[in-house]
Amino acid sequence: MYGPNDFLDIDTSLDAFAASGLKVLRTWGFADFAGPQEDYVTVFQNWSSVPPTILETQERGLPRLDRVISGAESRGIKIILPFINNWAEYGGIDLYVEKTLGSSGNHGDFYTNTAIKNIYKNYVKTIVNRYKNSPAILAWELSNEIRCAGPRLGAGSCTPAVTTAWAKEMSEYIKSLDPCHLVAVGDEGFINTPGSSDYVYNGGPGIDNEALTALASIDFGTFHMYPIPWGKTWDWGNQWIKDHAAIADKLNKPMLFEEYGVTRDSGLRDTYHQQYHDTVFANNIAGDMFWQFGTTVPNWGKSYDDGYSIYPSDTTQWQKFVVEWSAKMATKNT
Repeated sequence: MYGPNDFLDIDTSLDAFAASGLKVLRTWGFADFAGPQEDYVTVFQNWSSVPPTILETQERGLPRLDRVISGAESRGIKIILPFINNWAEYGGIDLYVEKTLGSSGNHGDFYTNTAIKNIYKNYVKTIVNRYKNSPAILAWELSNEIRCAGPRLGAGSCTPAVTTAWAKEMSEYIKSLDPCHLVAVGDEGFINTPGSSDYVYNGGPGIDNEALTALASIDFGTFHMYPIPWGKTWDWGNQWIKDHAAIADKLNKPMLFEEYGVTRDSGLRDTYHQQYHDTVFANNIAGDMFWQFGTTVPNWGKSYDDGYSIYPSDTTQWQKFVVEWSAKMATKNT
C-alpha cells in the first residue's frame, strides 16, 4: 500500500495471500514521515509539526489501510497490526523522539517522556477506534521490535524494566479502548538471564521476553529470529525456538514465532526452514509467520525482497514451506 494505484496492488496481494492457505497477516499499522513526500508515498502521520497530524481522510493516508482491513475481511484473513517501528523504516521511535525533544533526546525517552507517550497514545486511539469493530482484527501489537536503542539514538538510561513498564502501561491503555481483542508486544524475544554474557540472553537489547509475556494485559508472547545477523549459527535457531516454548510452558500463554527466515543466497533455506518447522511442530509454539510473504503486483512488479522473501515463483519452496506447512499447522491447533 505504498505506491500509486495501490488499491489494485492491495487486492492482488490479498488474493495471493488467501490462495496460499495462510490465515493471519501481520502488516504495518504505521507510516510516519516528516516533511514533503512524493504523492505516491503512504503517510499515516505527518510530522511536519508537533504533535503530528494523522491523515484520516486523505487518500494517501488511512484510507489505504482501510482497504487492507476491508480486503482482509472479505477474504477471511486475520490481521495483526503493530503501531510503531523500532527502526527507521516508515518513521520509527527515533523520529518520535527527534521531533518532540530535538537533539537532547535519546531512544529510551520514548518509553518515559510524557509528551511522547501521549502522542503515541493518540495514534493508538485513532487506529483502535477505527478498526476495533472489524472482524479482520486478530491482535494489536505495541510495536515492531522495541529495543532500548535505535538506529540513530542511544539507549540513555533505558533497561528491560523500563520497556516492561511501558508495555504494561500501553497494553492496559489499549485494553481500555478495546477489551475484546488480543494484545501483544511484538518484541524479538530477547531473554534476560542474570549473569549471562550472551547479548540475546542477558537483556542487552533492553528486553525481557518472559517479563513482557507475563503481563496480565498481554495475551500472547512473540519472538523473532535472525541467527546470522545476531552472530549465531543457523543450527542455534532450533534452540531459540525451544527457549520460547519453555517460556510459553512456564507462563501458560501462547507463543507466536512471528518473524524468521533463511536467506535465499545462503543455499540453506531448504535445510533450515524444514528444521525450524519440525522444531515448531514438536514444541509449544502456537503459530509461526515467516519473513516474508512475497508476491507480484500490477503496478510495482515483485514486492520488496531483502533476501528472505518467499514468492509463489519459488515453486518448490512455496509449496513446501507455505502451502503444505500452513495446512499442517492448522492440524496442530484444532
